[in-house]
Amino acid sequence: MLSKIPLKCAGKPILTPMPGGGQHLNSDEFFQACEHSKPLEEAKKMQDKKENGLLLQETEKKAHQLLSTKGPLTDKTYKQCNKPDIKLLCKWKQIEVKADKKDIMFNLHSSAPEPPLVKPWSQAEELELLELAKP
Repeated sequence: MLSKIPLKCAGKPILTPMPGGGQHLNSDEFFQACEHSKPLEEAKKMQDKKENGLLLQETEKKAHQLLSTKGPLTDKTYKQCNKPDIKLLCKWKQIEVKADKKDIMFNLHSSAPEPPLVKPWSQAEELELLELAKP
């Protein structure tokens, strides 16, 4: 946490610890550096959100392909499905699978509702991310 620097210190050099030794900054440069880190933190959060959304879209696409080729997973089609297929469907529904047993995964899948469609990453969000990541 940053402590408040008295007004009489404004513009005077202060020492900040840096890897490999200290570096002299005046208080204005110090606060500019602190302000620059906030957009970078926001950019990191947005990048994580983007990557998570892309993974969800990929999983959703695979799940829909599986359902279109093999049909919906029901009691009748359960025996025809293999464990990786059911695991993919659980991942699509964002179910955390702790047990690696086919019947348990089937029960988890059957009890969970179908997830909403994943919202694609927009051009506006991409521009905002690029703007925040600028040095």
